[in-house]
Amino acid sequence: MHRSFPVWPVSGGAAMVSEGLRMKDARFSLLYRHVESFFLDRLPESLHYHCSEHSLVDVLGAVRWLAQSHYLDADQSQLAEVSAVLHDIGYLRRYDNNEVIAARYAERWLPYFGYTPQEALCVAELIRATAMPQQPQTLLQQILCDADLDGLGCATYWQQAIRLRWELEAQGRYYTWQHWLEYHHTFLKKHRYFTPAAKMMRDVGKRENLRFIETKINEFRYFSLF
Repeated sequence: MHRSFPVWPVSGGAAMVSEGLRMKDARFSLLYRHVESFFLDRLPESLHYHCSEHSLVDVLGAVRWLAQSHYLDADQSQLAEVSAVLHDIGYLRRYDNNEVIAARYAERWLPYFGYTPQEALCVAELIRATAMPQQPQTLLQQILCDADLDGLGCATYWQQAIRLRWELEAQGRYYTWQHWLEYHHTFLKKHRYFTPAAKMMRDVGKRENLRFIETKINEFRYFSLF
């Protein structure tokens, strides 16, 4: 037996807020589908690490839990999400300094998806902040930077590191295993998360991954003796 519930009238102000939220969700959905299609059609298969999954699943997912952890409002959260979706789109044009291309794309094309010029400029600044070495100045920039390198503290870290090595080899950049391990060891030791939430949730995992790399380095040195 179906039970009916009363439908309460919505005030004019609440209705306007609800409609505004729907409009914002619609423009993000449109942008997401556009970028997803763009990646599927044009992103080189040689990008084993900086693939569509990295931007549209991993970084976007990390941005969402970081934004929630820091109590961002809906507008700020969506700017961070848009930045996550677009931050690697510059790889469609070039490998190095791709953040500059992605930032220009955001400034030029986001208004066509319903974002204001001010929002587009904010997204561009967020994307530029992900360039290495990362030096974010605002909380939103810190959230995007931490989300971009969220994998350093995850259990999938080594798998991602292997995919990055394949990607660099496709660019003609070759590393011996010894140099590759030493590079990651140095990177992990120097890296610092910026937001309190990332530090709390990922620093332990990052230390475990650092110990894993140190074990691999010791194994490599041991077997090199024979």
